[in-house]
Amino acid sequence: MAVRPGARSLLTTSEAAEYLDVSAATLRRWSEAGLVAHERTDGGHRRFRVEALEALAASQRRSEPASAERALALLEMQSTLQMQALLLEERGRLGSWWAVAESLRPAVVELHRRVDAGRITRSQWATSYDRLTRALQRLQEASPPVLAGPSLLLGLVPTDPLALVPSLLELCAGEAGWRTRWGGHATPEELAAELGREPPDAVILNASVGTDRALLRRLAPGYVAAAGAAGAPIGLIGLGPWPAELPAGVRLQGFTDARRLLERLRHGRLTRATSTEAPGGAGAPPAPAGPPAWTPLQAMGDPELDAQHQAIFEQAARLHEAIERGEAAAEVARTLTFLSMYAARHFRAEEALMEAAGFPGLTEHVWEHERFTRQVLALQEQASAGTLQERSLAEDLMEWLRLHVGGTDQRLAAFLRARGGGTAGSAAAGPEPA
Repeated sequence: MAVRPGARSLLTTSEAAEYLDVSAATLRRWSEAGLVAHERTDGGHRRFRVEALEALAASQRRSEPASAERALALLEMQSTLQMQALLLEERGRLGSWWAVAESLRPAVVELHRRVDAGRITRSQWATSYDRLTRALQRLQEASPPVLAGPSLLLGLVPTDPLALVPSLLELCAGEAGWRTRWGGHATPEELAAELGREPPDAVILNASVGTDRALLRRLAPGYVAAAGAAGAPIGLIGLGPWPAELPAGVRLQGFTDARRLLERLRHGRLTRATSTEAPGGAGAPPAPAGPPAWTPLQAMGDPELDAQHQAIFEQAARLHEAIERGEAAAEVARTLTFLSMYAARHFRAEEALMEAAGFPGLTEHVWEHERFTRQVLALQEQASAGTLQERSLAEDLMEWLRLHVGGTDQRLAAFLRARGGGTAGSAAAGPEPA
């Protein structure tokens, strides 16, 4: 580190970026989003106080240090053989492949966070991911085959290049007595044909980070319809942006959900799907009417966080109405300003609450916040360049409300309720971003 803490009160952008071990471009994005305070010289150049940088670094360190350590361990593996040895050691320590899979999830999320923030290169990320997937596949090949038992069809959505989750599921399900087979990259029509040839007892399909959101909204109902027609329970898993409007039990939030699904099937406690349970026809995308509205069912139990959530729902409704009236220009500017303030203030409040409560999904939740912040910055750049599509902005905002406020935040709320009935006071940092 070129600059020692306290050596100077103000650092240039390049010095501050070196201090945080990120790129200068990343630091500029963070400062524009309000994630780290900066000052301006008379010439308009940014200057950063060491105290502000230390506060940001401390908040990043709070994001599950164990996940960061495990992510670094994955990066340090120099061969597939080393990765296999690490996984076998974890299997012996934790007692099952299900436990290994659940422990790997936050480490994989941390790798995604680091490549997004420019702290590791995409090549480093891809190499680690590839070695991890290959190690899992080799461990599966070396496992004794399951000759009798229920059958599980595993697959990926089209264009998804990452087979990590299906490889982990193959090990986990095999250990639990399931016969697994590979369904490849299947469209709903291809899945229906595969189910017709040899109906399995369950289906799990994965979508990874980076999978096109519009593609998943188009395919998900078709998958559910195909499985329903074959009477096969289906789970949709992965970090990809699956639509929120899926039937209960279909969207699997992680390996714990997948394990519970398979256990319930083995013990006969799950009613098999029927074709009438599928929303819409095969391949028909969900068609939400207007912006979603906040309801008390989405309350977090923290008055300030709930007020901030209500504010963003109200802003989405105003934007939607302005677009319908053909008067969106002023409302778009207001919305982008609002979202910048929301990302800078609300996320800090929510993350402080998660840290204080010991929420186990902190890393993944923070990563979703960071992705939203980057998305807002990209939208602001499009607005400055005159290339922003108003309806695209509205759709992005509505999707965030459905998936994050209506999904991820509700898992946090359920955790807080299970710990003792709510949040016990606000940890918010700053006023409502309205």
